[in-house]
Amino acid sequence: MGEGALERVYHKFVALADKKRQILDEDLLALLHDGFPDAPEPFQLTHLQVTCGTVGASAEVRMTGPWAAERQAAGSGDGPIAATYAAVSEIVGQPIEVESLALQSVTPGRDSLGQVSLQARVNGKSLSGHGASTDIVEACARALVNALNKAHFAERLESESLNSVYLWGV
Repeated sequence: MGEGALERVYHKFVALADKKRQILDEDLLALLHDGFPDAPEPFQLTHLQVTCGTVGASAEVRMTGPWAAERQAAGSGDGPIAATYAAVSEIVGQPIEVESLALQSVTPGRDSLGQVSLQARVNGKSLSGHGASTDIVEACARALVNALNKAHFAERLESESLNSVYLWGV
């Protein structure tokens, strides 16, 4: 990155910091790469079954991803969302820390659509995720999968940037 480009990114960062209370890794990626376009979605939730009650919860999850075949895992936790997130973490083979989660009803009625927004730390990066469903546990799983897709895309952007630096730095 040239000095002029670095100066422009710095000024954009300062302007963003004046507007936002907290700067996420996702924000920095957007500044560095001229926006964070819709991330490709190699991770997909294909199956979710949850059992919960007064004695804890368990979840069975199946997903497709940047690997060859569908993967599945079981997870347990204090509630259905924690169990689901434990299973997803097992599938992707890395710890995932959910820093915040918000659920909002989008439509009225008993069969309303729930929208989940979360902030998760994946591979040391803080990224947001969004998901919606009439089932709130599924909406939470979809939000986490959305954050995983952003993390995967961010890693690809970083790798491409590092490769271009190494190629030109030789």
